[in-house]
Amino acid sequence: IFREDLRDLFEEKFNAAKFVASISEFNRRFVLERCPSIDPARIHIVHCGIDMAGFEKIERQAQQRFEILAVGRLVEQKGFIFLVNACRMLKNRHAADFRCRIVGEGKERVRLENAIAEQGLGGAVELLGAREQTDVLRLMNGADVFVLPCVQQRDGAMDGIPVALMEAMAKGIPVVSTALSGVPELIVNGTGKLVPPGDSRALADALREIQQLPLPEKRKMGAEARRMVNRQFNIATEAEKLKTLFLA
Repeated sequence: IFREDLRDLFEEKFNAAKFVASISEFNRRFVLERCPSIDPARIHIVHCGIDMAGFEKIERQAQQRFEILAVGRLVEQKGFIFLVNACRMLKNRHAADFRCRIVGEGKERVRLENAIAEQGLGGAVELLGAREQTDVLRLMNGADVFVLPCVQQRDGAMDGIPVALMEAMAKGIPVVSTALSGVPELIVNGTGKLVPPGDSRALADALREIQQLPLPEKRKMGAEARRMVNRQFNIATEAEKLKTLFLA
């Protein structure tokens, strides 16, 4: 829906549909603002969800090194270049002892590799490439914070509410992301921290704040994150909503 070259199809498709399921309130507002002829009653919020049974909560333990984890395609809209820049600030401004691991593959890899080398972050920031889900879950078990610094691409593309954030929160990991699209509908009420898109300094500050939290506070943030996903992004609950719409 964010691509200008596809927007001419909005009204025809939405008005012909029995109902429309939107993954976020942001997306619902986005469509209605651009197509006022669409009946708002046709659009229902049905979140993307995850199977909570597949994401056992891990009790965070004190670690000497601050472990940062990010998972996603290496594309512009994931904003990983801003995470690399934030890691330089963590190293230079705060002298923080950390390791940042980025899981994923994509066309931004060379740009990220160059940025890591130019900023002297070899050993501190690692690009792990694509990994199986079992490997991702293992990496989550050792993470102190999960980061996804989403931005809007030049062509308008951006994330909705990334499932990777839901998965990390379901594991009880504090998260940091950006106030973009539907993300603020997921990260609320002490479940993590939001920063402006494309702001490496704010991202570094948020990471440092979580690093310095006492362990009980980190656990509390992670527990609240898991509760949030279970309440509003549980695949069983959301599938029932969709079933009800189909049967109406």
